[in-house]
Amino acid sequence: MLRYAAQIFTGAEWKTIRFERTEKGKPYLVEPPNTTFGLNVTHQGDYVGFASSCSSKVGVDIMRLDKERNNKTADEYINSMAKNASAEELRMMRGQPTEAMKMTMFYRYWCLKEAICKATGEGILEDLRRIDFRIDMNDRYRPGCFVKSTTMLQDGALQDQWIFEETFPDNNHSAAVCKEAIYLHQMQDK
Repeated sequence: MLRYAAQIFTGAEWKTIRFERTEKGKPYLVEPPNTTFGLNVTHQGDYVGFASSCSSKVGVDIMRLDKERNNKTADEYINSMAKNASAEELRMMRGQPTEAMKMTMFYRYWCLKEAICKATGEGILEDLRRIDFRIDMNDRYRPGCFVKSTTMLQDGALQDQWIFEETFPDNNHSAAVCKEAIYLHQMQDK
């Protein structure tokens, strides 16, 4: 899929396209040289997700919503994964009225964290609690819609150099894309 996208974006011949991986495993385009766009791919459950951006900093993740993970209640599962969530994220997950909604929020946060880690190319951080996603619960999150209001704080500071887009492709999957907000920063520099 990455090779096909690279061929479409660059017009290069299939056999001349070459990818390598960073030290942390993120694929990047080497041939043709001097490309500035980024590509990322993910898969789980019934879907494959693909994201591209005008910047090399793009990440995507998709998760199947397993609402009964390891035969644990939602609260038990969230508690077992608490080291990966900020205090606000834990409050939002635990505050949902049903088991299914708690697990949906968990997977939503997990997709966002995976997407930012893939976009930066740094992999999973040692302490994921440093990344704190702020979700606007007034923004409708249902199959077929796209949510663009989510923001991120790292170590308490707003990280507005990132754009997040989330969706439910269906009732059983959650997906998130993270990309660098290059146009916003280019306009601010002028």
